[in-house]
Amino acid sequence: MRFLLMLILVSFSAAAHAEQTLDCDGWKNKASQFMSWRQQGMPISEAVKDTPGNLSRGLLLRAYAEPIAEDYESQFFAAKQFSETVYEECRASRQQQE
Repeated sequence: MRFLLMLILVSFSAAAHAEQTLDCDGWKNKASQFMSWRQQGMPISEAVKDTPGNLSRGLLLRAYAEPIAEDYESQFFAAKQFSETVYEECRASRQQQE
């Protein structure tokens, strides 16, 4: 019984750790996708359904806090800029952890 409980706890912590250790390129891609959804006008209720994990949802909420740009070029730039910002933050965080 204790072994089963330990196995369950380890699997939950492994899943949480896997999300936390997603590489910076992965976070950059997520940021780009989330901001693209925002710029395209996807409702946040739909975006949340497709976003598992608390860290990812936090990033999604951050993207949805930004305004929608008026034209396609500005929308593209907003997604690119947001993803680059997230990437740089991730890299800085990784360097501090080392």
